[in-house]
Amino acid sequence: MGLSVSQRSRAKSFRLLGCSILAIAFAGSAGAQTVTPPSLSAPEAAPPPALDTVSQEQAAPEVGGGDIVVTGSRVVRDGSTAPTPVTVVGAEQLSASSPTTIATALNELPSFAGSQKPQSQASTTNSGGQNYLSLRNLGPSRTLVLLDGRRFVPSGGSGTTDVNLLPQALIQRVDVVTGGASAAYGSDAVSGVVNFVLDTRFTGVKGSVQSGISQRGDAQSLAASIAFGTGFSSGRGHLIGSVEYANDKGILAYDTDPVTDRGWNAVPYQVIPNPGGAPRFIRIPDARISVASWGGLVTSGPLRGLDFARDGTPTQFGYGQYANTLSQRMSGGNGPNILPRVGLLAPLERVVGFLHSDYDVTSDINVFAELSLAHTHSRYGSQYPYFLGNGLTIRRENPFLPDSVRARMVTAGVTTLPIGYYGRGLGIISPENTNNTWRTAFGAKGSFGGSWKWSVHGEGGQTTQIYRSRNNIVLSKFYQALDAVRNPGTGAIVCRSTLTNPSDGCVPLNILGEDSPSAAAKAYVHGDLYNRLRLSQRVAEAQVTGNLFNLPGGAVAVAAGVGYRKEKAVGVSDDVATGKNPITGFTGGYFLTNTQPLNGSYDTKEAFGEVLLPFFKDSALGHSLELNAAARYTDYSTSGGVTTWKIGATYEPTTEIRLRAARSRDIRAANIIELFTGPSQGFATVIDPVVGGISYNIQPFGLGNPNLAPERANTTTLGVVFQPEWLRGAMLSVDAYDINISGAITTLTAQDTLTQCLAGSAVTCALITRDPTSGRITNLLQPRLNLASLKTRGLDFEAGYRTRIGTGDLSLRVLANYVDTFISSTAGGIAIDRAGDVGTPTGNTPNWRGQFTGIYSQGPFSLVVQERYVGSGKYNVLYTSKDLADEFNNIPSRFYTNLTARLRIDNRGGSRGSNSELFMTVNNLFDQAPPINPNNTISSTNTNLDLYDAVGRTFVVGFRFKY
Repeated sequence: MGLSVSQRSRAKSFRLLGCSILAIAFAGSAGAQTVTPPSLSAPEAAPPPALDTVSQEQAAPEVGGGDIVVTGSRVVRDGSTAPTPVTVVGAEQLSASSPTTIATALNELPSFAGSQKPQSQASTTNSGGQNYLSLRNLGPSRTLVLLDGRRFVPSGGSGTTDVNLLPQALIQRVDVVTGGASAAYGSDAVSGVVNFVLDTRFTGVKGSVQSGISQRGDAQSLAASIAFGTGFSSGRGHLIGSVEYANDKGILAYDTDPVTDRGWNAVPYQVIPNPGGAPRFIRIPDARISVASWGGLVTSGPLRGLDFARDGTPTQFGYGQYANTLSQRMSGGNGPNILPRVGLLAPLERVVGFLHSDYDVTSDINVFAELSLAHTHSRYGSQYPYFLGNGLTIRRENPFLPDSVRARMVTAGVTTLPIGYYGRGLGIISPENTNNTWRTAFGAKGSFGGSWKWSVHGEGGQTTQIYRSRNNIVLSKFYQALDAVRNPGTGAIVCRSTLTNPSDGCVPLNILGEDSPSAAAKAYVHGDLYNRLRLSQRVAEAQVTGNLFNLPGGAVAVAAGVGYRKEKAVGVSDDVATGKNPITGFTGGYFLTNTQPLNGSYDTKEAFGEVLLPFFKDSALGHSLELNAAARYTDYSTSGGVTTWKIGATYEPTTEIRLRAARSRDIRAANIIELFTGPSQGFATVIDPVVGGISYNIQPFGLGNPNLAPERANTTTLGVVFQPEWLRGAMLSVDAYDINISGAITTLTAQDTLTQCLAGSAVTCALITRDPTSGRITNLLQPRLNLASLKTRGLDFEAGYRTRIGTGDLSLRVLANYVDTFISSTAGGIAIDRAGDVGTPTGNTPNWRGQFTGIYSQGPFSLVVQERYVGSGKYNVLYTSKDLADEFNNIPSRFYTNLTARLRIDNRGGSRGSNSELFMTVNNLFDQAPPINPNNTISSTNTNLDLYDAVGRTFVVGFRFKY
């Protein structure tokens, strides 16, 4: 009996892991001393603990003293390891490439994929340069972001945290837990946890200033920060604070900013259906729109192909090769170029302030309080308004029509012209995002005596997100102004509506010719969409830790606690956004975005516990064996109670080899948007077997679903760590992971809803209403539903080495990720494995991703080399040579090299001394262009902005100081 695809891929992953474990075990058969693994910190800094471990100081600096520490509810012991891999990235490595944000550095780690970042959001209509982290390409909503082990107020309705808002100047390191961690940390930790650890004991003053620019003169950036730390009350208290400012200019749409033109993006490519037969699709150069023009194109009827030049003169449209209405694209010709409306990097300006103070009330009780304030702003060009195909209608009596065209219409016997129009003459639509965030946290910790400790903390915060879409088109005014006539009394050109309502203020609009719209007409049809979303969060948590009794390997440590969290969102939109499109009747009166109001809240109550069992140490059975188990019960006000759990083991047969394994049940609860989004009407075409298989248009309603259940995930990790005594300073680890998410939240298409209903699904049939006479669908709902599944499997590799070469120090580190399986499906649908898919329309999951970092330091000079690798893949893994030629379906790999030189300037004096540093970085040293990997949208680029560097070679210079 043969294995299924899923079974074969799983077997392959774990065979590879097994071979790795055997090889490492054989290599490490000798030796009996634990070696501190390499550090990527500066040579003068103390090396960190093992990269896969979390020590007392690292895991929870807010918990003082003792041999047991807690992060969330996770219990670890000094010198021991957690059963789930933890990648520790120090501040030194994060700043190695001198990024303006920590997220930029983190997103180059192989385990991060599918993050929302300024580059990937550059051409969207409502982004604001935010950085939302995503592990395993499972989405930001399945990655939990913490600040010192505590939640941070959400930055959007999806519940995710924009890491731009964190106090980056005081970050000591980032712990990346790659594996299910809901039992230890709470909801959303399906793909892992990213914990930003603060240097709460920092003393002194430090600051930095840096400036960057690309080789092409764009992507200009400026960042500056100042941080301080000081003790008070004879050392009983400590205060730290920071202020940061950064301004990234981004890369805007290059027809308004010519320096952004890149060679790889100069000639637009698209993949379109092949009108000539096999293969089914072709990749065309010089891709242009075939059903619209800058000055208006007659798209059907006897005058098809009539175009209007820039000044409105009638001319003949030049159709290119492969022109067809199915793809609305062609190669060559006179249509609008696909590319010029797209920016490559969203701009962002941010200001972040932070204060944290703690105080020893007694020798056993410490209290703390902290305040975060953040402001971000982003504005950029998005795209022009467009009406493709028969999108607009010009009547024969329209006075803006040239007489020659009107005569042709009379001869042809037509009274209207269907017009396709790409409105560059109306001006670019410019989204603007402003976010203001505040957060407070406070708490206390103490000791009951002996090993027993307690801690409590509370948090409160609010994000106000204001979104404006400048120069948007108010559709009711647009269609009103487009219908121009002559006033029979005066002969003046007016709107038809003005004849019956002289005070309506309408200004007639001429779109026939790119330069034809008047300033007054544009001012009349333009409108600034406004939406305000206010998100608030309240958190309270208490926990206790201690030792119960001793086993041969040490004390049995436990942690337990309770928590409460409340999330609330209130969103308001202007009357135009919530109104109706006058032509289609759909909700939304603007051309773009039409964000709808949102109002909802939910709360959670939790109880959690964890235990660490050290069975033996230095026995005949091996060096050590520890078992870690955790459980959490969460009661959601929207969906009821759910239990998550985790069990893991760490076994060291020798001091050189560590084996680890974990199995967990994890959850992600529905976010505010998924629960409470109001109805928004859309458009769809269905093929309906109930009425004879005919195709017709319907207007479905998308909406939230307050009855959504949490997503559930089963996660398995197996790993091995090798630290050979015979090669001091070296470490190698290999970890396999298997994540299987069921009940994933999704929205079915209208056709899928109908298909599943006809297949017998009572759930989807309840979403459809039919006319009792004709049998046609009159109403179809598209709520969020727990109907999808996601499965991913792969391997993580990490290797490091640190040694001295002459009078210098060398640190090397390699991180790599191999994705074997990435399957998504919906109930009743086809399961699709996107592992190896790097195409813009379909996936961001190359089989291989990697990063190498090398640091050589000698005296005051340091040289840092970073190499990032994105493996080759398919434009679409479902395509064969019968679908798309291999040369276009096979996307090559890319290497990106960053080089940083640093010169330390010491000026030691007094009791503390000072330390300054000059640095210069060249990112993408060899100006590696991304591969041609076109995005088939109206506003698109020639590559996948999620995977590849679109900016090219950039230079950053700066200065840091500390004393």
